[in-house]
Amino acid sequence: MDGISEEKKVWGIHTQNDNLFLGKDLIAIGWRDFGDLTKVDASRDAFKAHYLEAYPDAKKASCIL
Repeated sequence: MDGISEEKKVWGIHTQNDNLFLGKDLIAIGWRDFGDLTKVDASRDAFKAHYLEAYPDAKKASCIL
């Protein structure tokens, strides 16, 4: 690489039923208490605030997202 630094982000998705995701080519995240995300402003701060409201016992560090 010509001295150019390229940042990459990688997400790991772990499931209890990989066949559901692999067979249908989809990924789903289900946090039942999180509710309808269409009602949360599309910003990182709004998402973090909603997370802490839905999961008040969560460590703040888990909400770095």
